[in-house]
Amino acid sequence: MKVDTEEALNRATDKFIGRFRKVEEEAARQGRALEGMSLAELDKLWEHAKET
Repeated sequence: MKVDTEEALNRATDKFIGRFRKVEEEAARQGRALEGMSLAELDKLWEHAKET
């Protein structure tokens, strides 16, 4: 199987950025700053972003 590594990296980066934006948006909706959240709270937001 031939994989275009640059395209694969771009897709992975775009997916990460999209998920991170969802995490930021949800934290803002909750009136919270990412810096003030625990790792467990951030992980919960990340898992939710992956599901949507």
